[in-house]
Amino acid sequence: MSSIKKLHYETCFYISLLLVLISCRNNNKQPESTGKVKDTVEDLSDLIMKTDAQCRQIDNNTTQKIDTLDDNDLSTQGGQVIIYTKVNDTQKILEVYYGETGSGELTFYLDYHNIIFVRDKELAYILGDTGIVNNKSDSSLTEMYFNNNTLIKWSKTGNINSDRDSADEVKYVLNEYGDLKSNIK
Repeated sequence: MSSIKKLHYETCFYISLLLVLISCRNNNKQPESTGKVKDTVEDLSDLIMKTDAQCRQIDNNTTQKIDTLDDNDLSTQGGQVIIYTKVNDTQKILEVYYGETGSGELTFYLDYHNIIFVRDKELAYILGDTGIVNNKSDSSLTEMYFNNNTLIKWSKTGNINSDRDSADEVKYVLNEYGDLKSNIK
């Protein structure tokens, strides 16, 4: 190593060491808590509770099923898209699909065409002596909360493994909604 590079590295090391020592000296004083993290968590909890209430209102209100579209492109065994509106505003879209190994429901809750909540249910079929038996133990549920088209909470329960992680799941859901939106007038 050349002497100039060595001198450069030594200088950087000593400057870094000096900065660490200065910051340690200043850290003896505890900064006053601004509560920003706590406020953010509380704001997020409030937003999730409001979204839950809004989804319940959409489910329980005078929302009407206005259109059902058969969609054989959803899966090998076909499916349906059910659109719920209130005063010409689409508030909920339910996509039901059937496959050879299971079925699923992808539900979008909307606020002025913006996604606020998505529920993705999957159910695996189990072959029994009498044919197909649905067993709740072979299911999964993914829930996603959105605010201003940004994911704010993602959770998954159940035992059906998916190749998608949370980022892939969000991309899948947003693409699916984009496809639905372009096909629904």
